[in-house]
Amino acid sequence: MKRTPIVLSGLVAIIVIGVMGFFLRPVCVPLSQDNLSSFSVPLKQRLEARDLYVKVWQEKKGQWYKCQTYLSRLMF
Repeated sequence: MKRTPIVLSGLVAIIVIGVMGFFLRPVCVPLSQDNLSSFSVPLKQRLEARDLYVKVWQEKKGQWYKCQTYLSRLMF
């Protein structure tokens, strides 16, 4: 019995999962006060926006962040 097809399919699965994990990881960018004041709708009203599984607008320790997946940041 040859194990080559099983090993090959396992390696392909590991590579696919690794690539998906790389592109779907969250990336958060801090927003400056200029950015915050330029929004026509306040961020507190936009809190339900999501990018796949990540909340787009997040506040951590008084600082606002725009979070997206790495893939979304590449596209938009």
